[in-house]
Amino acid sequence: MSTYAQQIAITQNTEFLNMAKVAIVAASVAVLEEDPVNDVTPPAGFEPDGVEATRKKEWHVRRSNRAAGILQNPGHYVEAYALAIANNMGAYVESGNLKYGAGSDLTDSDIQFTTNALFNGLSGGHTYTPA
Repeated sequence: MSTYAQQIAITQNTEFLNMAKVAIVAASVAVLEEDPVNDVTPPAGFEPDGVEATRKKEWHVRRSNRAAGILQNPGHYVEAYALAIANNMGAYVESGNLKYGAGSDLTDSDIQFTTNALFNGLSGGHTYTPA
């Protein structure tokens, strides 16, 4: 696992930033291609009005708005996503090589998988309803 200092350092690495940028664009395209009725599963706790069809629509709108923003200006989002990816994966640079976890090489598919997983949370996916 990497330290916070290592996570910050990797977010300054051009190769890592470029990989993160491609991953957020790919995730955004996938979101915009979703069927908002059949392909969308809102996270637990996302209850804008308790009606399932509305839940799915509202969740798709949030994700689509984020995706559209990313596609219009990926550079605006890449640093935040890169840091979230690095933190989630425990990514770091070792002797010029991108690594994560206990020393595995960091691949495009690793970054894409993590980006896809983080997309919900970074799209404002959770709402709090007081008891």
